[in-house]
Amino acid sequence: MEGDRIMKKLLTALTIVLSIGLISCGGSKEFTPTTEGEYNIVYRNTTNKEVDGQYPVINVASIEKEESTLIVNIGAPTLEQLEYSVANLLYVQPMDSKGEAIDFDNFKLVPVQDGTIEAKLRINGIKTDEVKWLEIGPYKINDTDKLIYKVE
Repeated sequence: MEGDRIMKKLLTALTIVLSIGLISCGGSKEFTPTTEGEYNIVYRNTTNKEVDGQYPVINVASIEKEESTLIVNIGAPTLEQLEYSVANLLYVQPMDSKGEAIDFDNFKLVPVQDGTIEAKLRINGIKTDEVKWLEIGPYKINDTDKLIYKVE
């Protein structure tokens, strides 16, 4: 009987502590990646290889918003290597200010090759006003940090 009362008190206290913890963890906490991706820097993926045996790389020149499309201007690698990456391993994940994923319809690589950029990666069917961050994978900034750009 004494043991039952103590058990009930412990369970009640634990429930209160967990509830407070869950409430305080939620809310309007802003997401900030450990390290932000920088424009015009070459980032490498070291877990996958391309057909020629090289590790895939990416160099993002800029990111723009256009109505319901997010446009990623890519300076490197070559168009052929980008096409392989898009077909076989590249993914994008737009996120809001809390780091929550934002849905989009599709993404498409559009060749440009103007001497400055090789292609534009168009992320279509997205609420661009909600996008604050963009992860481009499977590339990483270093061994542990994902490649995440701030979108303004």
